[in-house]
Amino acid sequence: MSWDFTSGGYGTADFGSGDTFEPGTDGITLGCFIKYGTDGHPGLNGYMMNIGHTSGPLHNESYVVRSSDTDAYFQFAWVDNVPTYADSVTNIQNGANAFDNQWTAMIAVVQGDITSSSVYKRMMCDTRLPNNADQNSWANYSGLRYFALNELIGYSTGGANVKYAEVAIWDTELTGDQIDDYMGRVLKADSIQTANLKAYWPLDTNDSSPQGSYGPELTLNSGVYSPDHPAYSSTSATVNLYSKAGSDQASLSSLSWAWFDTFPTTTSIAATDAGTTESTDGNGQLVLSIPNSTLTSGQTGWLLLYDSTGTKVGAYTVAVD
Repeated sequence: MSWDFTSGGYGTADFGSGDTFEPGTDGITLGCFIKYGTDGHPGLNGYMMNIGHTSGPLHNESYVVRSSDTDAYFQFAWVDNVPTYADSVTNIQNGANAFDNQWTAMIAVVQGDITSSSVYKRMMCDTRLPNNADQNSWANYSGLRYFALNELIGYSTGGANVKYAEVAIWDTELTGDQIDDYMGRVLKADSIQTANLKAYWPLDTNDSSPQGSYGPELTLNSGVYSPDHPAYSSTSATVNLYSKAGSDQASLSSLSWAWFDTFPTTTSIAATDAGTTESTDGNGQLVLSIPNSTLTSGQTGWLLLYDSTGTKVGAYTVAVD
């Protein structure tokens, strides 16, 4: 299930004046999956995701993910006084034609906690390729509230004209592990850093005004519903952490973990899966991707959890989701 803009169309959303994005303070992560066929690459200089602080077509200080003027290349650019682009844009190649007719993940990140007029950004396409360069000389825009899919805000045309699915926006920088989970189709956005998930539109229903589980309504103009959708790994495990007093252990961060399909009788037994920099959500819930596990839903594995100092938080028996 996805929304097909290969023949044109666009989507818009407004987060409102009371819920704006402040990338330089908090950071921001934009994510989506796109798909195009062997007979229709994304249009050159075609817009995919755009977030800015004005809804009109002029003076729209914003950040935009788009295809470049070279076939099979993409850019993450900042836009000042549309349609003039900043000189500091980064071209990344998605492997030439390697991803024709396949779902391709796009991630764009602006770093938070910035005190200067510039921000740090990076972009990744499907895999974290070496040429996904970082850039340190971007304008630090604030008060971002308007979002556009497959267009530049206020223009209604000029999209990349591809299929879209799993569109998500966080008001923070995702960690490397979280980005891998999203791009690797291990976890959907509503299981990744939900405390900072501001919008999630899976585009998995035939609805021209889809209300995602997070964020405002995304209004789709033209385009058609498609039953095509990225395939996901279904292997994950969920644990709810509580204090000795029984309260939720909410918003724990920098957690390291190791998962074992069989009970680790000695320290020499290798973990089935492991990770770092995980966090619990606002309810103390931790969702872990365990793609190497051979257990099926309902079967039980063993989880070791450590805090940022390396101190063991606990050992748990957990059923696979």
